[in-house]
Amino acid sequence: MQEHRDGLKGVGIRTVFHLQIITTPTSDTPGTSVILHFDSKRYMFGEIAEGTQRACIQRGIGLRKVRGLFLAGKTKWNNGGLIGLILSLADIQQGEIESEASNKRPRLHIHAGPMQMHSLACARRFVFRTGMPLSVHEVDAQQSRFDANTGPIHEDENIRVWALCVQPEPENSTALTSTTASGHNSEGSTVDVSQLARDQTLRKDVVNNMFDSEWRRDQLFQSKLKDVKLPAMVWVRNPETKKLVSYTCFDPNNTAPLTPDTEVLVRNPWPASTVEQLPPASGLSEGVSMSYVVKGHAQRGSFDIEKAKSLGLKPGPIFKKLVAGLSVQTEEGQTITPEMVISPTRPGRGFAIFDLPSVDYIPSLQRQLDSRGDQLMEGLQAAIWVTRGGVLYDARFQALLQKHKGIKHIISDPDLCHDYIVHDSNALSSLRLSKIASEFFSVPRSDNLHGYCPQDPQKMQDFLRVLETKEHGLDIMPANRGMKVHLEPNFLVDNSEVPNDQELNAQNVSLEPTVQELLPSDMSPYHRSDKATISPLALSEPEIITLGTGSAAPSKYRNVSAVLLRMPDGMGNYLFDCGEGTLGQLRRVYTAEQLDQILYDLKGIWISHLHADHHLGTVAVLEATYETCRRLSEQGRPRPSPPCLISEVNMIDYLDEYQSVTRIPTESLCTPIACHWHEGMSLRGKPFDFSQTDIPIKELRTVKVNHCHGAQAVSVTFQNGFKFSYSGDCRPNERFCDIGEDSDVLVHEATFDDGMDGDAMAKKHCTTGEAVGVALRMKAKNLILTHFSQRYQKIPVLSSVKMPEHVPEEDLVDDVDAEVTTAPVTAEMQVDVNQQPTSMSTSAPPAGPSTSAWVEPDSARDLNIGIAFDLMRVKVSQIKTMKPLFPAISKMFELEEEKREKQRLAIAAALKEEVDRKKTEKAKAQQAKKEKANNGPPKQKGNNEENSKKNNKKNKRKLEQQEQQQQQSTTETTTTSALAPQAGELPNGDQHADEEDSVNAKRVQPRTDEDGSKGSSAGQETTTTTPTATMTIVPARDNSAANGNGTMNLPESTATTTTDTVQETAVEVEVEQGSPKKRCKTTHD
Repeated sequence: MQEHRDGLKGVGIRTVFHLQIITTPTSDTPGTSVILHFDSKRYMFGEIAEGTQRACIQRGIGLRKVRGLFLAGKTKWNNGGLIGLILSLADIQQGEIESEASNKRPRLHIHAGPMQMHSLACARRFVFRTGMPLSVHEVDAQQSRFDANTGPIHEDENIRVWALCVQPEPENSTALTSTTASGHNSEGSTVDVSQLARDQTLRKDVVNNMFDSEWRRDQLFQSKLKDVKLPAMVWVRNPETKKLVSYTCFDPNNTAPLTPDTEVLVRNPWPASTVEQLPPASGLSEGVSMSYVVKGHAQRGSFDIEKAKSLGLKPGPIFKKLVAGLSVQTEEGQTITPEMVISPTRPGRGFAIFDLPSVDYIPSLQRQLDSRGDQLMEGLQAAIWVTRGGVLYDARFQALLQKHKGIKHIISDPDLCHDYIVHDSNALSSLRLSKIASEFFSVPRSDNLHGYCPQDPQKMQDFLRVLETKEHGLDIMPANRGMKVHLEPNFLVDNSEVPNDQELNAQNVSLEPTVQELLPSDMSPYHRSDKATISPLALSEPEIITLGTGSAAPSKYRNVSAVLLRMPDGMGNYLFDCGEGTLGQLRRVYTAEQLDQILYDLKGIWISHLHADHHLGTVAVLEATYETCRRLSEQGRPRPSPPCLISEVNMIDYLDEYQSVTRIPTESLCTPIACHWHEGMSLRGKPFDFSQTDIPIKELRTVKVNHCHGAQAVSVTFQNGFKFSYSGDCRPNERFCDIGEDSDVLVHEATFDDGMDGDAMAKKHCTTGEAVGVALRMKAKNLILTHFSQRYQKIPVLSSVKMPEHVPEEDLVDDVDAEVTTAPVTAEMQVDVNQQPTSMSTSAPPAGPSTSAWVEPDSARDLNIGIAFDLMRVKVSQIKTMKPLFPAISKMFELEEEKREKQRLAIAAALKEEVDRKKTEKAKAQQAKKEKANNGPPKQKGNNEENSKKNNKKNKRKLEQQEQQQQQSTTETTTTSALAPQAGELPNGDQHADEEDSVNAKRVQPRTDEDGSKGSSAGQETTTTTPTATMTIVPARDNSAANGNGTMNLPESTATTTTDTVQETAVEVEVEQGSPKKRCKTTHD
């Protein structure tokens, strides 16, 4: 094998790879990201911003083979998208191995600019994973700046990657915002290089322990009780029975029957969490924007069969060795090297991704490209420009394009890219719901021309003219999601998988007659009289907007947790949890002007616990609020106090450590309020109450709940008497019922359907019936159910009501996170330590996706209940009117599911028939070829026998020649049949299809939908409900559609169009058809 690899180094390789654009700047996805596809690996480049993993789900982009992340741009706030993606990859890639010779899990390599290690290490208090090898490689900005001959930062069997560390150079200043080569930072203070190295080592260890620790849940360590940090659960082994007996200790002065010197067993804390405080990142280079140049390896030349024969070689295995780069010998003993029969190699093709945050970065990039000469740009076929801040219109940028006009320039800029709706499935679902009750269900706002991007119309018109006329020989095009750039074996830009932008108002969506029959006779309360898609901001009563209603990880239909409470009479707005993508959801509900007012009036954010799906969007919202208030204050409006951020102390510590990356002090972003269920609220160690502010909250009470460390439920009473309670994630809690008694509105999680009690207990969540029981025990006037674990849209199953039971507080002390991925628990620990059932479920899952299983028990008939969907907005007085809509909504989802199931079955049958036919034809052809090559035609009598032998030899040589040519050739035509993948897989578990781009792959492997996974992400809940699916056939592409500049567009008659039926998860079937690869794609829900 090593000999084979060494041989390939000499003659080059033959590869097939392409890149595809995942996201461009929109309200949903503020960053630009691309994925590079090889047969064996995937690599992601660009900005892994919030919404990136959800966009991958929607587009059906598999992440199982992702082995590298190359983060472009500045290290500022990217944890919202990056951490979510890493946690998903941790679960998706369970079971993956490095190679056939190794059972180790493949390592994920993250390449980024300065401060990325610090950024990730800040998250150590809430990221818990084991068995996921991960390495963060920070590029040395100073070496890159001063050494023009810096080599690749990454090299493997597929690619080589060079990094460019671009720094700002304002026109009127020569100062750089970075640490200089002499050891001084931009402010002139001295940097201790040795201390900086020690700090980086600490951060590296922390990040490693966050993802690849050897910590085990079932490991106990011996200690004296006086050395244990209380409160804690400890164990003492009974000397007679040898069993472990557990004790909950709260107060060191009251531990009877144990004494301070008693030897106890205790769990060690998670290793990464033992680091109390990170050193600030102030000594690291700041303001650096990362760009990358990526190249494949040298490509092998053509094999000259005639030359090989003339040298005395016979066709067969000996040819294969030469192609593999090995020398061979003739029968006469002459050595033939590969170079004697293979034409010279050519440099591998590649691409670049350049990130320019503002015009101040242009000179630095230009100088670095000039200093490295033409060698760095050699072989590049395309450059992806990620620009902002007026870069498009700068003469220096246009001159830079002109200098490199020999390549295709693809530009991703907020001014140029439309604000299309990224999450099509959710948008179409919201559109259908709005046909039932437009008063409650908002259609996502979209503006494909401007969005949230103010621009100079004249400057944009001038730049668009350059795009249209190819002025000065420039080949420029805007970036589009789904765009493919084929790099090897031939360069081609393929737009066939670029979806049409969703124009929701143009969608012909109507309700089925059977759905209309179930609607109330009087529908006037459910429809807006003005037909407006965006509601006015004026309120006469509290309003609840459920921005995210899903559990654990973003999905096609539901984003992660966030609830906005808007109070009337100038009492402000309040967010309860703030998962990834919350800011994007707000932008889909409100216009730019309305969102300015929403953020200007934001008074508080409550974070219930530190699972990633409940808080990764917090910093983005706080930064947007900060910028909005700054901008409006410059226009003459008084600047309000920052909103209160109320959560457990670890959330506050997280923000404090991250401020050295954002360079915005915590107190400028928010008023940091640490909240403890016993000790109450505190501001920097001093008692706090809302009388110190202008926030109209009379009382805020919390209670510890059974879910994870620090999880709390909250009840808020406003000065006007309105009482709002929010559960966060938890098991039913009797004390929560007490503090929330007589609530006007209770928003409670209902992660699992009734009948899945075992799953709810194991994952520390509630069933629908348990959530209703809490509302009844609390005597809440209105209940909104949210946080659903669903792979499809439906009404949750309610079959019985279960009232909350009393749980002693000591039972909540051992708050080991049930959603942490750890090693298996031993039998003894299961019984004696955890006191939890060994089975993950005590009841069988539902037989299928029942969408009409709301069977209301008598005890709940007088309770006003609302079921949350993303972007739903409802006033308090309207909640009581929602129940009559449940039958129609259930029926609508049921009919949609039936349609998708019929389509899925029909296309699955057609695909199977096609694959079987191709396999049969191929088997026959191979058999005929084998017989012809080995045996030749039947012998003939008489004078024809000699001619027959000659013909047989000719045919055999011809067949061998064709076979060799076929082995050398690669796919030189574009894909002959394709469907743009419209939606896809949840980024966790085994539902990701194995998307090998192998010519010889011959399989039908449908992907299951969101929650059909085995893994979990950021505290992912999993269910075992049978997935269902739908597929849609799309006409084949016309290979002749490729135009002269290497850009492919589908003919109008075969263009993929978006229909009312959501095109969901992509399924690929690849079969051989001669030398080129034929790919058939379908979709299923």
